[in-house]
Amino acid sequence: MKQGFWVFLLIFLMACQTKNSNLQYTIHTKNSGPKAELGKFLTLNMSYKNEQDSIIFNSFQRQKPLTFKFSKTLFKGALNEGLFHMAAGDSATFQVPIDSLYDEHIPSFTKSGENLKYTIKLLSITDAPDLEHTNSTIKVRKSGGK
Repeated sequence: MKQGFWVFLLIFLMACQTKNSNLQYTIHTKNSGPKAELGKFLTLNMSYKNEQDSIIFNSFQRQKPLTFKFSKTLFKGALNEGLFHMAAGDSATFQVPIDSLYDEHIPSFTKSGENLKYTIKLLSITDAPDLEHTNSTIKVRKSGGK
């Protein structure tokens, strides 16, 4: 289980990239509350799968959702662009090109030219982590390890 969490974290962080990613996303619900902002803590459920619908990670089946500090990342690409448009209660589907995530180091669960499909339900946006309702909090470090 712990190894699966680290695989999730790596792929999620690689997907939370900056612009120029060919990101495609659909926000299925559009709440009027405050949108996700850098520096805030996001609590969400997420699943992602390859184009053959093989599930790689699914936090919806866990007892508690994931919480992490929403940070600018050093990766080129994807999810941040869509998350900025989401408010608590919103759900969305993202399609992230594998090639923008991995370059030539493509994992065995997918192929070049395919997309990873993410489904996200954003539960809350807070100034501090809500540890009572989550299984884990992920602290994302800035470059230089600080």
